[in-house]
Amino acid sequence: MPARRSGPSGPTPACGASHGCIGIFNLTGAPSLSGWVSALRRANLRHILGWSSAVPWQRLLGFADDLIQLNLATNNLDGAVVRQKSEPRLRAYGMGETISHLIGRGITGAASSPLDYLQEQQAALYVNALLPTIDYVTIKEHALEIELVGQFGRAAAGVAASTPSLPATARLEPELRIGTSDMGRFEEPLLARAAEPLLAGGQALASPLWQGGLLQTTLRPGELERGGYVQVVNGGRSSNAVPITHWEIPIQVVRTIDELTLTMTVTVRLRADVHGWRLEPNAFPRGGAPLNVLTGSVHSRADYSASGSISRSDSGTRTRTTISWSGSGGMGNQIGAFAVNFSGTVFWDSRRLEMVQIGVAGGGAYTQLTVTEQFDVNGALLRRTEESTTQPVSLSAFGAGMSGMLEMAFDDRWHLLAGGFDMLPVDSDILPAPPQRVVRTRLNWPQVAPDFPPRDDFGGT
Repeated sequence: MPARRSGPSGPTPACGASHGCIGIFNLTGAPSLSGWVSALRRANLRHILGWSSAVPWQRLLGFADDLIQLNLATNNLDGAVVRQKSEPRLRAYGMGETISHLIGRGITGAASSPLDYLQEQQAALYVNALLPTIDYVTIKEHALEIELVGQFGRAAAGVAASTPSLPATARLEPELRIGTSDMGRFEEPLLARAAEPLLAGGQALASPLWQGGLLQTTLRPGELERGGYVQVVNGGRSSNAVPITHWEIPIQVVRTIDELTLTMTVTVRLRADVHGWRLEPNAFPRGGAPLNVLTGSVHSRADYSASGSISRSDSGTRTRTTISWSGSGGMGNQIGAFAVNFSGTVFWDSRRLEMVQIGVAGGGAYTQLTVTEQFDVNGALLRRTEESTTQPVSLSAFGAGMSGMLEMAFDDRWHLLAGGFDMLPVDSDILPAPPQRVVRTRLNWPQVAPDFPPRDDFGGT
């Protein structure tokens, strides 16, 4: 059922060499499509479906309607008998996946009317999906590399921007775009040119390495800093827009040795694609994978201050030693030198972030002043010495603590829940015992609302 569309110079066949087209035939009196193939492919019809025996025209049209809607991600296939899964939301899956799904639902391919599907054999001309579609997105924070996995087709030449009669999408060169505008509720326009509207006010990323199922490029430091949407445009058609969700988590760290106190605010910035996706209409969410790793972004940092003092007197030597802490500062991440590292494994079913590791080490320091005073038998000061040293600011928190394992949790709307963690106490030799000094470290974090969380009606759950 090839259609026609208007091009810059008037009507042109939709099945030109650069288009993805499919023909659906109801054959009568012919055992197979073999006699039709040469003529159809000379007409640039690259994907051909046909029944080897006649079927009712109502079934033909019903099958074609379902096939087209699934390949345009309209998510409107609920019938009186069969209900379609709605979460994660449907999108374009590709011809092979869609036909297999329809056969599995008993819509076509029964023994009495077997279906022949002849795919294009030349890799350069093969198009599986009618629209570009994104499965999922990953960001490699230490290199700012972004990767999109999905079905994107060849990077087709865009129509000139000087053609005002065409929609905005048709005037764009193939692009990987990002934006922050709210797309609104998902609509279901049959035979639309886009799975989502084009990102309003979006911008194109650097020209990506473009492969049929993988796009790769490098983010500039400010791009998607606080999350946003990612979308692919190719051949005048825009893909589903995938939300890159962002959290800014201020983790308060208090480390004490009696009255000596080092406080830190470790601001962990996470951004990740946590929306639901499926490789086939009836497949398990996220390819059946139970977990994924989240890492802190290049925009994370740590700020600190040190204060307080402790002392110890020795009656035998008539000396008193006093140690004081002072100083403040901050340190941030940059490519090639991460001062703040964060990682954790999110389990999709429970939305728990387990095996969390938080590390700070990157040049921050405070001053430790040691004052030693010696007195005579009458208590008069004989001598006083001072020694000032620089102490590095560091943190390594993971595993088990006084209050269980270091873990975090999200609610159903991807809000990070408030929590805390007490590290195991560690003996300190900062002053000779007795008494034995102990280092105690506690971490606390508040509830955090995410930026650009996935929604049921936009990008899945």
